[in-house]
Amino acid sequence: MTYTLRSSIQQLSLCYEKTFRKKRPLSIGQRDFENIIYIWARKWIPELVSDCFSVKTLGPPYVIQFMLMALDSEPENIDVSHPPNNLRVNFMMDLLESLALPRFDIDFYRGVWNSYSRSITQPSSQYILDEEVVVNALSGIDAVVRDTPIRGKWTEILSAEEALSSGNLPEKDLVSIVSAAALLDTTINLDQIYKALLERYTSGSDTP
Repeated sequence: MTYTLRSSIQQLSLCYEKTFRKKRPLSIGQRDFENIIYIWARKWIPELVSDCFSVKTLGPPYVIQFMLMALDSEPENIDVSHPPNNLRVNFMMDLLESLALPRFDIDFYRGVWNSYSRSITQPSSQYILDEEVVVNALSGIDAVVRDTPIRGKWTEILSAEEALSSGNLPEKDLVSIVSAAALLDTTINLDQIYKALLERYTSGSDTP
């Protein structure tokens, strides 16, 4: 992480903290309120910045794999060191939608996640006290992470996905191939592809 980005995150956290203090609910005690501010400013915002960076760099493959991990986890076991999965996934979906990548059905994945999220409890919602403040924080994070490498990489990933779906190892770079593999149906056996990929990149050649 560069110094400029780290500094921006620190400024964003401080800005969030100041804004949040103006929105303290009367039902929340001072000690609990300070704990909530600390969790957001020092833990959740840096994690959400990382999510934003990953989405703008890797795109749908990152989000899909995160969703699969979340769907396979125990939703009631919340670790306050990380934002709740529902907040993270919805944020990532909004980022993907803003990228407007071709041939990616954002509505399908939103539907999958929404069906899941409605079926579980959200015990960490106690840390989300004001929706307006949260929206402003997420908008600030989006503004901090400006570069979108996935825009220039998406066509290569889609091409690699087509080759993998046909059982062929594409003549693409490693990032495109691994990202494409993350988009495939989980029932597809990629053992031979991974074996060929391993041989390619351990043969001493830097090119496909």
